Amino acid sequence: MAQKSKILIIGGTGYIGKYIVEESAKAGHPTFALVRENTASNPEKYKLIEGFKSSGVTLLHGDIYDYEPSCILHDVISQQNL
Repeated sequence: MAQKSKILIIGGTGYIGKYIVEESAKAGHPTFALVRENTASNPEKYKLIEGFKSSGVTLLHGDIYDYEPSCILHDVISQQNL
């Protein structure tokens, strides 16, 4: 059987991203979602994040607006061996 791809979703709690995260996890891919530190303070997004966790999604905390995109992607990729 082929190895499943590791999937990183940036914007995983957004309108479209939440569906991508859910489908990736359902398909059995190791799924990683980049979320901002303060995302859990929003009650709706808190429920969404808890659902991600129970589906086996790995949450990575960060904000792409704090850094150059290439820097944060490099950091996330190296932390999770993506």
